[in-house]
Amino acid sequence: MSAVPPHVECARRLALLEGDDFEVAITGLLANNHQDFQSIPAAPQGDGGLDGLAENFTVGYCCYGIENIDTLAPKAVAKKTLDKFKADLMRILEFNPKKPKKLIPHPNTTLSKVFPAKTKLKHIYLVVNSFKSNTVIGPLNTWFAAIKPNSPCTYMEPACTITIEGPHEITNRLTVTPSYQARLESSLLSKMLNQPTAPTTAPSDLSGFDDKMNVLASVSNPVRVQALRNNFHQQWLSQLGMLEELNNNHPQAHKRIFATIEAIREEVIVKFLSATPQNLADRLMVFETDLADRLHTEIPLPKQDAQRFARRVTAQLVGECDIDWR
Repeated sequence: MSAVPPHVECARRLALLEGDDFEVAITGLLANNHQDFQSIPAAPQGDGGLDGLAENFTVGYCCYGIENIDTLAPKAVAKKTLDKFKADLMRILEFNPKKPKKLIPHPNTTLSKVFPAKTKLKHIYLVVNSFKSNTVIGPLNTWFAAIKPNSPCTYMEPACTITIEGPHEITNRLTVTPSYQARLESSLLSKMLNQPTAPTTAPSDLSGFDDKMNVLASVSNPVRVQALRNNFHQQWLSQLGMLEELNNNHPQAHKRIFATIEAIREEVIVKFLSATPQNLADRLMVFETDLADRLHTEIPLPKQDAQRFARRVTAQLVGECDIDWR
């Protein structure tokens, strides 16, 4: 399999993000590419319709991470895209976005505090997490050209233009650095860890796994061991499902993460060589804690997600590890 270009895999990851997560990822990419990139905080009275500025305040960016996008039909995605960017542009044009058909003047007090004197926008990029339909291009540009002459154009040149971009368009245009890829990879893992996915093919032979649980039950509380067995099995399946999805859709991320897990596997096998049923639970707890710390620093992952990932990896090792503590 040929290597996937960094910008292609980056686009795939961006397309999985929604809401604020998408906006944060896009502004991070812009900051990596524009030394003078200026993000615009929403406090205290909104962002004025813009999420960021670059090229000496002449290029603006509006971001929109449509939420629950997998549940929406293409027409619904297109409508949400049009409605959101029309509202943003109306604010920049200084019209009341709540009355889009009446063009009621509405001074943008936020942007008056953002733009330096004698600077105006020449171009605005409208970046959305799903741009698969060409039906939004004509209507939005036609609307923008018709409404612009009625604006005082305080913050944009009369000849200002707009471009709609999705994840693939913006990553094609900008440079994707390794450090940005790593941060985005962390966001991708956090999202996947919070959305358990079952593997296409679950392990068919659980005899070795069940034998280990039976040994534990013989020296411990059988009810507690059964609960432990069920939890391990579910976490094991979630881990396999996540790795399968990574391999299918994000092969470079899968390669890096799998390499880390394999290195850890070798370490844990050595630690398990002297494990017994009586001390296994303690060994697993120590291993899971150490692994969470390592994932937190090496991938890196937020601590809560690192703990969740460590629990899955531990379950996978219990299910697949060839060390027999009987």
